[in-house]
Amino acid sequence: MTGPVRYCTRWNDLTRRPIAGYEWINESQARDRFERNEFIDVVESSTIGSDGLVNPRWVMGIAGLRGVAGGARLEFHDGQGSIWRAVDYQIIRGRLFRSNVVDFVYLTDQQRWEMSQATVGVEVTVDPDGTGTVERWEVNGDKQVTELTGLDVSAHWLDVPEFGDWDALADPGPFASEVAEGA
Repeated sequence: MTGPVRYCTRWNDLTRRPIAGYEWINESQARDRFERNEFIDVVESSTIGSDGLVNPRWVMGIAGLRGVAGGARLEFHDGQGSIWRAVDYQIIRGRLFRSNVVDFVYLTDQQRWEMSQATVGVEVTVDPDGTGTVERWEVNGDKQVTELTGLDVSAHWLDVPEFGDWDALADPGPFASEVAEGA
């Protein structure tokens, strides 16, 4: 990790603060929630502005990692705050499986964009058996869906981390198109 990590009970990408009615929590509270399989957001920030707004490098929502059902969603932000990649992990047989990667392309990288404003998106969904789909869509409405088979999913598996050991989960990994090329 390269920046400070903060914890909250629900994060708001629009306001760059916890959602109204939720709050920042300290590391001890976050660890306790993690051990009880309760939801937390982990926010690694590149900077915190004088206005108190967090400029995240990534935001990870996690719950149930110590149980039989649960997972994690990572959203990676560029320097302007736009989400350029979202990655989903799910718990399968006590391990994390990287099941979904979505890459977002925007008109320019000179301002902050919402995901719905992406001009191109590429989403790869992968199953543990090496099958999956890749969807590519464009702002003009064009959409292509391709079925995948024969993917090597060995790199999609991670052990559930100990609390605070977020590095493996916070690795953005390969582009969705690169995952699809492995089929």
